[in-house]
Amino acid sequence: MNIFSRFTVIFLLSLAFFATAFAARYQTVTQYNGDKVAIYWKVPQAFNCHIKIPDTPLAFCKGPGNVIYHTGALPLIKYAVNPDQYANQLLQQIASQGKVNIINRYTIPEIARHLWQIDRQMVYRSGQQTYLYAVDLEDLEENEISIVLFVVNLIPNNGTPVTFVDLYGISAPMGQQSDFASLRQQLTAFMLSKRYDNRSLQMINANHLRFLNNLRARESNFYRNQARIHQNNMEALDRSHESFQRRSAASDRMHQKQIDAINERRQMVNPNTGQRYQVEGHYDNNWVNPNNPDQNLQTDDVLRNPNINTNQGENYDLLEDD
Repeated sequence: MNIFSRFTVIFLLSLAFFATAFAARYQTVTQYNGDKVAIYWKVPQAFNCHIKIPDTPLAFCKGPGNVIYHTGALPLIKYAVNPDQYANQLLQQIASQGKVNIINRYTIPEIARHLWQIDRQMVYRSGQQTYLYAVDLEDLEENEISIVLFVVNLIPNNGTPVTFVDLYGISAPMGQQSDFASLRQQLTAFMLSKRYDNRSLQMINANHLRFLNNLRARESNFYRNQARIHQNNMEALDRSHESFQRRSAASDRMHQKQIDAINERRQMVNPNTGQRYQVEGHYDNNWVNPNNPDQNLQTDDVLRNPNINTNQGENYDLLEDD
């Protein structure tokens, strides 16, 4: 079982391919990923990209000398991972499955930059961060060498981060004029040829924009409903508070009247000025000069009117119960 066969227990992939002639030396191969976006690759004309190799589900194209290109992906991870820690875990899983030597670990900036540039064409990958890890491996059991690329993509995803981990690689038998330098050159050329089909991009972007618009509409309705509920609650609290104040004021007035009755006092108001007075006793008529409260008259005689035959400057208002 070769190195890429070992990814069977780690990676799941379902791909469909077809190839058309591109030029005398190269051909263009189309691959469909899980988003139904067509991907175009350039591979040497002598390579066969309609292959199925037993126990090697990630094999993509096979050329002379048993040189194999591999592509694959991990299932979506519904949170943001630590890229370095995650790459280390993947390497540990590989090393634990057989006689595999990790010869070198490094990065290839031009490949990482190219993948980031083409991925950013997809709206749902807006804000994506791309981390690439390249590893040279020797499989002593299968007598082959391989270069594996782990590409960790962190996507903001509208505030709910997700992680896509893509896998690419190349493998060849040992001792057949294949070394890491030549494999790295082939793999780099293969990776830099990756392109997305414009019509597929337009379709996936249009679908995602519709999703975003629907999401924003649902969120807007939700917040409007929450604001309406909050406003209704506040208005209910205001009504409750006003009702409490009215009941409290009525209770206070009743209590005051009880106290006044005990103490033979009355709370009265001048209907002309709104001025309030506290008067002693329970006379039927209580008069007061609004300009001089010391000038007042309390009487039970309904015919007694202090405004008749009063001195100049004196005038009295009849008080009412408050």
